Amino acid sequence: MTGRSLAFLASVGALVLCAGSQPRPAATATALAGLPSNTFVALELPGPGQGIPGMGMKHVTWVHNPVDKRLYAVGGDYSGESFQQSYRQETWSLSLAERWANRMDRAAGWRLEYPYCGPAGQVQPKHPDSNS
Repeated sequence: MTGRSLAFLASVGALVLCAGSQPRPAATATALAGLPSNTFVALELPGPGQGIPGMGMKHVTWVHNPVDKRLYAVGGDYSGESFQQSYRQETWSLSLAERWANRMDRAAGWRLEYPYCGPAGQVQPKHPDSNS
């Protein structure tokens, strides 16, 4: 693996970042300034409706987009509105740089890319539990 590695774990209500000991590329060095090397750092997950909440989740599928540097998540089971607790179908994205820069704001860096129930006539992203 080249550059600084980030391990992402979403469990027990926390986002866990781990920075490897390899040198960072310049863009990452600025965005994640202050992230300690070889140390796990836990950040709280947002509340319902602000991202994937830290109230328990399982089998959410994540993928990194190297173009916009965001993590995209789809599918899985986690808290939401009534009767929307499992078999999730909305798409969320997370900017680790924005989240790290605003550590006290649990919702920082999260963005709803496509809602649970999209507008009539639009194509729903692959349903559910798959992003590729």
